[in-house]
Amino acid sequence: MNLYNIFHNIVKKIGVDYVVETGTSGIWTYRKWKSGIAECWGKISVSITSWSAWGAVYEGNPSTYGTYPSGLFIDPPDFWVTPDGTQGQLGLLSVEVFNNGSKTRTPTFYALRPSSVGTATVIFHCRAKGFWKTFVGGGNT
Repeated sequence: MNLYNIFHNIVKKIGVDYVVETGTSGIWTYRKWKSGIAECWGKISVSITSWSAWGAVYEGNPSTYGTYPSGLFIDPPDFWVTPDGTQGQLGLLSVEVFNNGSKTRTPTFYALRPSSVGTATVIFHCRAKGFWKTFVGGGNT
């Protein structure tokens, strides 16, 4: 028996949560946990071609990360999006998430910046976390 199998058996007996599946799907990397938690993350480059005034800032055209890996979530997951740290030269302030999305598609989101000048290519890092099955605390399933 190798060290991985020994550790796996110990974790299973004491009820600690552990990863049961990992993979990639399109632009996503994902993992499923024994307890029912599912998460995925990745990054995407988006060309923003128009900026609309929104109070004291300008909002870019809508962006979306598209669909989640097939069957990953049973309900709409929590979703976070941030611009890449190297985007400072664009004067990006933040990202606004417009709606909740669904269990299969990410929400729509908008980049915010202090000026409307020019087209910008923005790299977004996105992360979603929800459930692939009914949650069982502690991984004891």
